Amino acid sequence: MLTPTRPITFGKTLLVTGFSGLLVTAVTIVLALSLPVLADDEEEDHNNGDGDRPVVVLDGKECLDCHQKTFAGTTKHRGVEDCEACHEQEEEDEHEFEFAVEKDEMCTQCHDLDLAGAVHEPVTKGDCTVCHEIHSAAQPRLLNAPMFDLCASCHEDLRGKRKAHVHGPFGGGQCQGCHAPHASENESLLVAEGTDLCVRCHADFKADPDSSDTWHMPVQQDCSICHSPHESDTPRMLTATAPELCVDCHDEMGERIASGVSVHKALLTEESCSGCHRPHRSEFDKLLKSPSKDLCLKCHDREYEQEGKRPMPDFKRLLETLPQHHGPVNEKNCEGCHDPHAAATFRLLRKPYPEKFYDAYNRDNYALCFECHPDELVTVERSKATNFRDGDRNLHFVHVNRKKKGRTCRACHAVHASELPHHLRKTTPFGDWELPVGFAENADGGTCRSGCHTEKTYSRGIDD
Repeated sequence: MLTPTRPITFGKTLLVTGFSGLLVTAVTIVLALSLPVLADDEEEDHNNGDGDRPVVVLDGKECLDCHQKTFAGTTKHRGVEDCEACHEQEEEDEHEFEFAVEKDEMCTQCHDLDLAGAVHEPVTKGDCTVCHEIHSAAQPRLLNAPMFDLCASCHEDLRGKRKAHVHGPFGGGQCQGCHAPHASENESLLVAEGTDLCVRCHADFKADPDSSDTWHMPVQQDCSICHSPHESDTPRMLTATAPELCVDCHDEMGERIASGVSVHKALLTEESCSGCHRPHRSEFDKLLKSPSKDLCLKCHDREYEQEGKRPMPDFKRLLETLPQHHGPVNEKNCEGCHDPHAAATFRLLRKPYPEKFYDAYNRDNYALCFECHPDELVTVERSKATNFRDGDRNLHFVHVNRKKKGRTCRACHAVHASELPHHLRKTTPFGDWELPVGFAENADGGTCRSGCHTEKTYSRGIDD
């Protein structure tokens, strides 16, 4: 026979299974439960054979006969096989219950967590019920809300309108894909550090130390240097667009671009830096997509209009049709003369070189040429160091080394490719006129009948 019931207030605890097989720390909350009082002539039955339900029987009734809602959720606390695992009766004949152990030890008596390193704030406070229900829940792992909603209830910055590009786990509300819910040895409770986290899914970007490829530093250290881990308005989850993203690390390059007299227009396209460079790894130096000459000709296979100047020629066609190539071109080394990003000179040239047809001679103006060619070609009046001489009279000196109207190298020589030997031009641009060079070579010298002067012949005197 049942005696009248009365409300008894006591604590109850949470025991749940945590992320990645870890057991979650418990936290104690206070809940008012109304339980029937045990009659004097009734005995408790602690073994009803049903392992899925609490087994304490009071006055002939199991706990769930009164507390059906406690375990109504689809996910049940598997650790609870006996209500007395957490609750114990004060007096055998009284419906008075208290915790079987101290509240702050309730969950840890079953769930032994390694809390080394960074610990999630609710865990440090013992507030497990911030995230978990105690007996049953509608969510996996006894979570009291779907994962993303649960995290965003504290991390409010995660809420709001989604950006254009969203990381898969973040968009799917799978925060635990990257973050440990309780504790981690890594910053921000990440389940792995730096790039090791990303390659758990993006295995094809894992740097191979035995590979001869060139690897971008962030690929080896931390992908978040370039990519946002959650969402971004920039394609590929980048934290910014190039070139701003790239010069954030390559600051010296940023200064050159900002101060350059000439800037490579490829940097101003949508592809920008990634038009020439691979962002992760490459079989070529400097993360290039291909050897520099092939890379340059990918774009320089057509003419480009230039305001106030002649069109920039189709260099691919030029090299295919003209047999005599400048040394750096033969070596597929366009950057030997040109800076592919920005330069303090015209045409992205690495060092000074006269832009005009005529220019007073100054050695510093020819710094680019003198990187490969000896300056005595134009500084010594009498020399046999060059084949362009009449006896020992150095004709390069005669043409170039003048205080006024010195002919620059480009007046006679094509700097990329030519049909004639010695990189000589058939014609050279002179304003709107294609000035003829009129060169003809013979065994002892040659003849020149250019638009500059009447026919002149020179002899090296090899028969002397």
